[in-house]
Amino acid sequence: MHWFTGKESELKRAINLGCYFSVNSKMLDSSGGNRLIQKVPVNRILVETDAPFIKKINHYQEIYKELKQVIDGISDLNNKDLYNVICENSEYVIGV
Repeated sequence: MHWFTGKESELKRAINLGCYFSVNSKMLDSSGGNRLIQKVPVNRILVETDAPFIKKINHYQEIYKELKQVIDGISDLNNKDLYNVICENSEYVIGV
């Protein structure tokens, strides 16, 4: 689910259906986004930049920096390092 902003009942339904949820920096900047992120199982979280729509990216290295910042923000919300979990989620979704 890209930039999910639905109700908690919709979130639960999407989780039960096996959906994954992409998180970007704008979601981390809002209290509503933070609440939703904390309710998503960590094994269903993906990251995205949503560039160039919410942030101008001039070089591919900036995308890596943005992705790392989003992972750090998600990790802070969950009080644990989720870098490896989120990388594994991404690999699973793309079939690596």
